[in-house]
Amino acid sequence: MKPFRNLLKPALFGAVFFFFSFGKTEAQENNYSLAGLKLSDFKNANAIIRQRDLVFEVKSASETSFKVHQVVTLLNQSAEFDKLRLYYDGSTSIKKISGKVYDAFGREIRKVKKDEIQDLSAISSSSIYEDDRVKLVDLALKKFPVTVEFEYEEVTQNELFIYGWDIQPYNTAVQSSTYTLITPEGFDVNYRLFNIDLEPALELSDGKIIRKWKVENLPAVKREPYAPPAIAVLPHLIFAPHEFNFHGYKGSWESWDDFGAFMSDLMAGTRELPENVKQEVRAQLDGLETTQEKVEALYRYLQDNTRYVSVQIDVSGWQPYPAKEVAEKKYGDCKGLSNYMKALLEEAGIEAWPALIYSNSKPNVITEDFVMPAFNHMVLYLPKENQWLECTSNTYPAGYPGWHNQNRKALLITGEGGKLVDTP
Repeated sequence: MKPFRNLLKPALFGAVFFFFSFGKTEAQENNYSLAGLKLSDFKNANAIIRQRDLVFEVKSASETSFKVHQVVTLLNQSAEFDKLRLYYDGSTSIKKISGKVYDAFGREIRKVKKDEIQDLSAISSSSIYEDDRVKLVDLALKKFPVTVEFEYEEVTQNELFIYGWDIQPYNTAVQSSTYTLITPEGFDVNYRLFNIDLEPALELSDGKIIRKWKVENLPAVKREPYAPPAIAVLPHLIFAPHEFNFHGYKGSWESWDDFGAFMSDLMAGTRELPENVKQEVRAQLDGLETTQEKVEALYRYLQDNTRYVSVQIDVSGWQPYPAKEVAEKKYGDCKGLSNYMKALLEEAGIEAWPALIYSNSKPNVITEDFVMPAFNHMVLYLPKENQWLECTSNTYPAGYPGWHNQNRKALLITGEGGKLVDTP
């Protein structure tokens, strides 16, 4: 940092004389210059969030908007704020994207051009098809320090989520950041702050409730090797609306039981098996006496006759494809295969419950008293046998949940609601 500050000082004196002689410049107007910053105060920082303002508005029962304006100074090449990724699908649209780049003195270098905004498919490596896409801006900056400003707006037609506030990434200092939530009167929402204490400013205007949170002058937190998930260490604000509308299905985040009931509604009527599969189930069970033998036989049948293929379009990201379709095509995603296995077990008179889980090397932070969207995977649980089945694997033995599903919270979809439990 010292070489940069030494280089800055003589240039700064000349700039002050220029300002005095000719009046205010753009650098004074936007206040993005580094001249007034003592960079040694930003220990462990690869970037400084100079200003970040997020505004999420619930406009109606099925439409939300999310506006973002952020200005970030990149101190070195490890900072990635010169890249903007905006994911969207059939229910989300990106209304506008704009950006500017400023030098160390806050002077505008250039604007983001229209042809720099790429529109790409965002199909994940585990899917054969998804309707997810991404608007990507990659400025690929090489000289530092430099300041990048982005502004954009998203409009979504399904009110399942309220976007949260990742207040501070690792190795990033924050000068000023705000989050504003605008909801109609009577629209109830729960929220939970992690690793920080803040109270929102409240305002009632034209039938809308406006809540605003603000932070200032947060020092950077260094990412350590094998660190826990960011939400366990860094400040976050998470929201969950009491009620929502998702592709015509109404649900609630008020309790895990309520959300489990919503998932049951999504899965209703999807487990009818073709007659030929019912006959094959009976053949598989012929001569078997114990429930465990039957579970193992049907699990092997699933593994031998299906494979994991993910297709995520609109509601199918949450709703499983019907068991008949999985049987016919012989593939499915985690929801489709788990739902199909449940149908096979039901045909054998064995009770099984779908279970939502966050499948990853590190578990997500999930609590009993705050309901939030925190899952990315579905497995199957057999309550009487106290046994877990990972239905996407063709090699696991029955009862082994997989290392990526162990020692974490799971939400059982019991048919009557939801129940939060711990996996082994």
